[in-house]
Amino acid sequence: MTLLADLEEFVADHRPHGLLTGDATEPALNGYLLTVACPCGVVFERWVTPLDAELDLLHAADECHRSMRSVLFPARGFRLNRTTV
Repeated sequence: MTLLADLEEFVADHRPHGLLTGDATEPALNGYLLTVACPCGVVFERWVTPLDAELDLLHAADECHRSMRSVLFPARGFRLNRTTV
């Protein structure tokens, strides 16, 4: 799973318990520690390397691109009608 998927799962599981508190350490050359604490006592912790962050960002951008494409071009064979003015 990706960091984003793991974090989304944690949030979905623990949101009913109350306010979640997120934090991150100052970025270092080898990454940063991301934490999200739940009032029930469970803490999500993940060390995020620069490569992890870049891959998750690219994955999220790809998912956004795919969802926008389906919104903009919902039907198969849809073509833009280009006219000149």
